[in-house]
Amino acid sequence: MNPWIAKAVVLAGTLTMIAIRAPHGRRSRSVKVAKSHKTPLETGLLVLVWVGFVPLIWLASPVLSFAEYPLRLGPLVAGVVCWGCPDSC
Repeated sequence: MNPWIAKAVVLAGTLTMIAIRAPHGRRSRSVKVAKSHKTPLETGLLVLVWVGFVPLIWLASPVLSFAEYPLRLGPLVAGVVCWGCPDSC
């Protein structure tokens, strides 16, 4: 099976996650914060999490190409089910 199928599934899942999360993030930014306890360390770690989102690195660069294995239908379907229905896994 073509690895681009898996990459398309990961991209679709990531875009769906962003689409679901965006309205809530926008609404939470409009809430006034009385006193913020966010440290520069927390901000830096959050930036690292977004920069280091491994599936997007896998999609955009060949850095993780050494870990690519032949794609089989069973694990792909199981992964999609677990990603789509986390309570069932």
